[in-house]
Amino acid sequence: MRFTLVATSNRFTLSLDASGAGSTITLGGTNHVLGAGGGLAVQAEFPSTTPYLGFGRGRHGARGLRFASISAQASARPSSR
Repeated sequence: MRFTLVATSNRFTLSLDASGAGSTITLGGTNHVLGAGGGLAVQAEFPSTTPYLGFGRGRHGARGLRFASISAQASARPSSR
């Protein structure tokens, strides 16, 4: 059994835009009709450093080809603006 604990580094952002006169958006179960110049913009940023936890199995021969299988999970919570 293998155990891996690593910190990953990335720059992941998510940008969403809901705009357009006459369009309808739903927030918290309430419908809102957008007027001219109205809209909703959201940007979520994930932390640049996240923990990575993995468990796996592998076979190690004295020489030659080696095989390993790892199941892993990286975990992060986004922040929004």
